[in-house]
Amino acid sequence: MLFISHDLAVVNFLCDRAYVMKARGKTWNKAELMHF
Repeated sequence: MLFISHDLAVVNFLCDRAYVMKARGKTWNKAELMHF
């Protein structure tokens, strides 16, 4: 159970990161993304 819970936590973390990057991509322009 510990490993399964850990894997789910990692997946949720990665999904959250991807969501944040998408949200930032919508507000930032490509020049800022390239600089980042």
